[in-house]
This record gives sequence, structure tokens and C-alpha cells, in this order.
Amino acid sequence: MFLNCEMKSKLEVFVLAFFCAVGLIQADDLPEVVITATRAERSRLRVPQSAEVLEGRDLRTRGLARTLPDALQALPGVLGQKTARAQGSPFIRGFTGFRNLLLVDGVRLNNAVFRDGPNQYWGTVDAYSLGRVELLRGPAPLYGSDAVGGTVQAFTPAHHYTGTRQPWESEVVARYASADESWVGHVDTGGVRGHWGFNLGGTWKDFGDLKAGSGTGLQPMTGYKERAGDGKLEYFLDDRRKLVLAHQEYRQDDAERTHSTIFAKSFAGSAIGSDQRRSLDQTRRLTYLQYHDAGGGGLDGFKAGVSHQVQEEGEVRIKKDLTQDRQGFDVRSVGVFAEGAKLTSAGRVTLGADFYRDSVDSFLNKYNKTGAFTSAGIQGPVANDAQYDLAGIFLQDEIPLRNDWSTVLGARATRASAKAGRVQDPVTGLPISLTDDWTTTVFGARALYAPQDGDWSFYSGLSQAFRAPNLSDLTRFDIARSGELETPAPGLDPERFLSLEMGTKTENEKWRGELGYYYTWISDLIVRAPTGRTVTALAEVTKRNSGKGFVQGIEAQSRLRLSGPWYFRNSCAWMDGQIESFPTSAPRPQREPMSRLLPLTTQWAFEYHAENDRWWSELSLTLAQSQQRLSAADRADNQRIPPGGTPSYRVLSLRAGWRASRHLDFTAGLENLSDENYRIHGSGINEPGRNLTLGLAARI
Repeated sequence: MFLNCEMKSKLEVFVLAFFCAVGLIQADDLPEVVITATRAERSRLRVPQSAEVLEGRDLRTRGLARTLPDALQALPGVLGQKTARAQGSPFIRGFTGFRNLLLVDGVRLNNAVFRDGPNQYWGTVDAYSLGRVELLRGPAPLYGSDAVGGTVQAFTPAHHYTGTRQPWESEVVARYASADESWVGHVDTGGVRGHWGFNLGGTWKDFGDLKAGSGTGLQPMTGYKERAGDGKLEYFLDDRRKLVLAHQEYRQDDAERTHSTIFAKSFAGSAIGSDQRRSLDQTRRLTYLQYHDAGGGGLDGFKAGVSHQVQEEGEVRIKKDLTQDRQGFDVRSVGVFAEGAKLTSAGRVTLGADFYRDSVDSFLNKYNKTGAFTSAGIQGPVANDAQYDLAGIFLQDEIPLRNDWSTVLGARATRASAKAGRVQDPVTGLPISLTDDWTTTVFGARALYAPQDGDWSFYSGLSQAFRAPNLSDLTRFDIARSGELETPAPGLDPERFLSLEMGTKTENEKWRGELGYYYTWISDLIVRAPTGRTVTALAEVTKRNSGKGFVQGIEAQSRLRLSGPWYFRNSCAWMDGQIESFPTSAPRPQREPMSRLLPLTTQWAFEYHAENDRWWSELSLTLAQSQQRLSAADRADNQRIPPGGTPSYRVLSLRAGWRASRHLDFTAGLENLSDENYRIHGSGINEPGRNLTLGLAARI
């Protein structure tokens, strides 16, 4: 019924059929994990949705977490787009940027300036500081605006009160990579003393220019630096209640967007930019106070908190004629939330509410080719003197049924409002202001069949999602894609989505696996459309609510214990989608492929784990087909996407680890053994060529 797009390649059909078959194979004797997809701890088999868990210690010690977007890239169905080495933006089920939601300890990272398409803001979360990362694929109605392609929750380490003295634990992590001559260092310490628990950590990252595979080699102006620090203080009222005060800081310096400059290197015919330089700095600071109650006294759990987050961005652009634009913004976000759950005769009922207010200031200063100030703009990349509110209330009921069936019903009502004090009118060039608001209610229903004495489950669901227009949609005046300038677009309506998902999971002592299919109907998608005008020598584009569209896909993964210490792991993801968009300035939309579709991607790996858990090694092969299904926007983005599409690639890597003692781990890897020259679809930079990585983790 839903597979209404033809697969043109016989290889696609063969590989997809193979993985659909082996996707039902299960995994090894890994411990059962719990996730918070339903806002409650559940085992993986008993979550009626596709979800993944990445443990923080594995990210640090196995060398996977150069950044949070890099860590997510290893999961099936996630396209790890990188406009620049410092700017990763995961595509989850076809969506990226402000159509995916990221929360840090339950606090929204998304704010009103998140822009369309790939952005770099998820990289401001230090992966080395995390205790766990959870990916919930597909729409999540209870999480409100932006939770369309996927919702990611990043949790920092937490302690539990036992009433006894617990030892402090400290960890030092170091990582070296030869392809960019990079060094990463991380230090953290934490523990519990009486009723007090604490964590304190810091990360330093220095990346040099990245050397790609054979044929491209060194990519100049791709190095950058990052610094991050975090602290958490917990006060345990008793064994189930605690107060948590936490603070995080992140800074990134001199992150070059090389693809639009003269320093870019052409790949498979991609265009070279004309800018002399385009560099970004960004910072993020988050402070929150939360109250956690694990349950009791008539409740099955309660949580509430307040937060204050600051995000700052500054960009320097030196144009071909040596004139300069220096622009940026700062966003101050205040948030408050509360939610509680209670077991009733009608099931486990969860009720919650949240409110976020973003206050935005932006600037644009222009300089001549000698560096002398010439003028100040009305606004920066988004409106100046602006405010954006997002408030919601949600209700969920988890209802156990007969014969091992259960269902989850949920609804959320959201109100969003925008006030922009200073916006540049793209026609007159004069300052204007605008106000708008939207109210939306979305629903979700999911069913789960999970035999109590079984090692498998089946899930299905139908979920709505939406995204309210934000300040970036309404007021952006900034470079969009290659050779384009996006101008303000008041009067937009919310985007709406409806997604069907079904799948099966299996897990026992030797096997683990999952196979799932999804189909998402899209309506009123906000897309960029050419106006036919030229502004400051760039083609003007502005936003419109497009017509209908869809995206569908299949995801499969498995891990099988072959014999003794040997394991086989595989994954596969296939995706297709079409959207009505405006490839020309004509008012009539046209149906075309969805932008930046994930190509058919598979991964195979053989693993060895010594019986005493002292040694491990893996040989992995990643295969991605070429992506030639391009939208008009993809074809116009010729600095990132080569003419005709992004070529296929094959990457073979070898990694190994040795636990010298319970206090010391060593890891080493030789990635991209064949020195493949490749680029992930939609990226502005090539991936590392042959790359030696070395890692050390010491615990005290």
C-alpha cells in the first residue's frame, strides 16, 4: 500500500531483501537497557517505537564521540551531514535542523533561531560529558514543536542515594587522530558524600586541517578548537527525592565554513566558493535547577525544573571584493516544566506542562575592504529585539490490555507566539515589525504486543507532529545555500505531519535485532522558494508553505553471537520521499525528490570479544550507494553536492581495545584502510582518509 516508489537498482533490492531477512536476528548477551521514550523507564522490547541507546562510557573509550552528531551517525537511518568539520547536523528519517528535537537533561536545546536545513547547534553539546544518549525515531507528539524526524535526549551522569559512603570516581580520557592531527582531552570526577553528590568535568579539543582520501588530500582551513565544562550538584532528600543544580558551558572558535570560500577543494565536480573567508564562533551556557521524585505517596514519579540557557553566534564573512560582514545573535532562553505520573485503574497516566521564552538580539556590521566600519544593518541573520514563546500541556495514558497487549495514547496542545521588533523589509529596505501566533493540538496512538515470557515484541503506531514557524522562518535575512540569500517571510502556517510506523524487536542472551518500516505524510511544509529577484548579487529566496509530500523508509539491524567470542553485526537503511516545492519563482509547486535523501546504506562488522573481557576488536565495512535523486535545491547547492549527485563509497576500518586493568583502557583504530576519497551526501567537506586513532581512558 505504501511502497509506491520503484527501487531502480537490482543491488538495492538484493541488499534490502537480505537485511530485511537477517534484521530479525537478535543480539548477544548485552545487559538490558531502559529508555524514556514514553517518559518512563522501559526495557527496549517494551517500548512501542524505534529507539536507540548510546552509553556515555562507550562513546568516550571506543573513540566514537568526536562530537555528538558523529556519535549519532553510526546509527541506522541517520545521515551524518557536515557542512564543515565543526558543523555536523544529523538527518533523522529525512529531517534535520529544526525538524529534530534535542533535549539536554530534559531541557530543550532547540530555540527560535534554529534555521532550515543543516545547522551546527547540536555540536554545542559535549559528548564526552554525557552518561547516556537516547534516540527516539519518528514523531513524538508529547515533546511538542520540532519533534518530527526524531527526538534525542542527552543525559549527563547522575548518582543515586544509598545511605552509605560511596567512593569518588575520576576519569581521564585522551584521543589522537592522524588525519587531522587532532588531540582531545577530557577529565571528570564525581561521587557521593552523605546526602550530597557531584560531578565536575572539562573537555579540550584541538583539530588541525583534515586530510581526506586519495585525490583530495589536505583540506585547508578546516581546523578549529573547542572547550567545554560542566558541573552538577545533587542533594538527596531521601532515597527517592533529590534536588539537582547543574551548569554547562561550551565554546567553539574559528570554525570555518570552507565550502563557500576559495580554499574549498572540488570533489566530483563540485563548485568552489568565492568568499575569502567565512568563520563562525559560538558559545552555549545552560544552568538549571530541578526536583526529581522517583515515586511514592500516590505518584509514580514527578519532575519539575527551571532553566536559563544562552546561545551566542558570531560570523565573519570576507567577500570576493574584500568587503566584510560581521553578524551574529544571542538568544536567552528561560524555561520551566513540570510533569507527574500516577497509576490508576485506567493505566499509567502522565500529565505535564512546559513553557519556554526566547529573547533574541542580533546585529550586522559592514566594513570596507580596508576594514573600516561603513554601516550597521537593521537586523542580523534573524530579527533584532525579538521574543518567541512556546507553551504546551500534554497528557498520556499507558493502558495494559489482555493477552500481552498494551497501548499508549497521548495528546499535546501547544501555543507558539512571535514578536519581532526590527525586521528588514526585503523590498523597501526599511525596518518593520511583526507579530503572529499559532495554536495546535496533536495526538498519538501506539500498540505493543510483548509476551511476558517471550524474547520478542511487535509494535505499531500512528502519530501526529507539527512545527510552528520560528523566528528563522519568519525573519531570516542571511545566506541560505550556494549563491542564495534568504529574506523574511511573515504569515506562515505550521507544518503538519502524520506518521505510520510498525516493526518488531527481538532480544535474548545471544541475539538482538530490529526491523521497522515507517511512512510519514507531510503537509504545509515550509520551504525556500526563489522570488526571481537578485539582492546584493545573490538570488533571493523566501519561505512558503508548500503542498503535500511523503517520506518512507526501512531500517534493519542485528547482532548475532556466532561462536564463542565471535559476533556478526549488520545494519541497513533505505529511504525515499517526495515533496511539493517551488523550484522556480512561478507560483505553481512541483513534485520532486525530498532534499538530501539518505542513500541506501549498509554496514557489516565482525567482532571479537575475549572471554575475560580484556580484548576486543572489530572489522567493519560501510557501503553507501550514490545519491542521484536530487531536488532543485540540491542541484543548486553545487558547492556541497556534486553535479549529478554524491558518489557511492566503501569504507573499511579496523579497531581494537585492550583493558589493561579495571582502571586503564587502551584503544586503537585504522580507519578507512583503502584511503577512500568520499563525502557524506549534502556535506561541504570530505571525510577523513586513512586515519590512525589512539585512545586512553584511565579511571581512579
